[in-house]
Amino acid sequence: MPQTRIDNYGQTATSRWENLSLYATQRKGVYRGFDLALDLSGNLIINPGYFVVNSTVNTVEQLVVVWESTYVGLSSPALPAAATDYTVVATHDNREILGGVQVSYEVRTGLFGTVTDGTVIGWIFHPGGGVAITVDMLLSAPKEMSTEYADLSVMTKPVDIPAPFYSRSYLETVGPNVTVTDPSWDPAAFIIFQLAENSGTAPGAELARQIIQFYTDTYRPASFDLYIKTDPAPQTFLTAEVFDTAQAPVIATGGPFFGTGAWEWVKLTLDRTDGTFTDKSPYTLRLTHNLAVGGKIRLGAIRANFWPYPPV
Repeated sequence: MPQTRIDNYGQTATSRWENLSLYATQRKGVYRGFDLALDLSGNLIINPGYFVVNSTVNTVEQLVVVWESTYVGLSSPALPAAATDYTVVATHDNREILGGVQVSYEVRTGLFGTVTDGTVIGWIFHPGGGVAITVDMLLSAPKEMSTEYADLSVMTKPVDIPAPFYSRSYLETVGPNVTVTDPSWDPAAFIIFQLAENSGTAPGAELARQIIQFYTDTYRPASFDLYIKTDPAPQTFLTAEVFDTAQAPVIATGGPFFGTGAWEWVKLTLDRTDGTFTDKSPYTLRLTHNLAVGGKIRLGAIRANFWPYPPV
């Protein structure tokens, strides 16, 4: 293949070469500023800043750097009656005409991490009820500057806790006929796990309640993944709850988790703004193992996910 050297010695700088160099070395996204905000009248705006937007010309993707030196006004969505998520997107048609084409900004219904025809600027999480938009509902896209991107990647890296749980775990309540074994071993699946088991002669269903300890570190948790194997019985299931750094319950969706009899990942998703997560302070994941007579719940690993919500 022929060799191409972008911006080689003596080469004239052109938009085409600039676009090509960006495509080869950068990614689309927000780099500086460009945060979602509200003006003094409560109107939705984007603050000044720099970002990179993509477009497709003759089936070839191109990137363009955009600098907005003053804030950009946005058309706010109709205030919905039901809880609704929105994504703020910048799009660009990079036609080869003198002066280029203006970048457009829009609010799309739905929650998107990326879009093929533009750049995600941020998100709006509206709780419904027709209430006015507040800053607590706004979340700006993470910055793509190399240092900030690297810092974000480090600070929001998931925390993985495989069994045995040892010092991370505290058994708050254990039924009189329940046995919790940590660690146990599944030779068929080749997995170390914790086993919560009710006796086959127990008078009825019993439970074991377990606390798993975490600490807030810059970002609040977004969700938890649990690797479990649960007996497929109506009275055997796992309930997961999160208590914030003020020991108050946090709104979550997902669960209770009933079993299929096979190893599987299940997810507990936390409300983005509910709860207090003070930096460097402890919070807990509370697991209630509900066990039918002779029922078993196996817990192999817990993963805490963080992205990209700062503590509230």
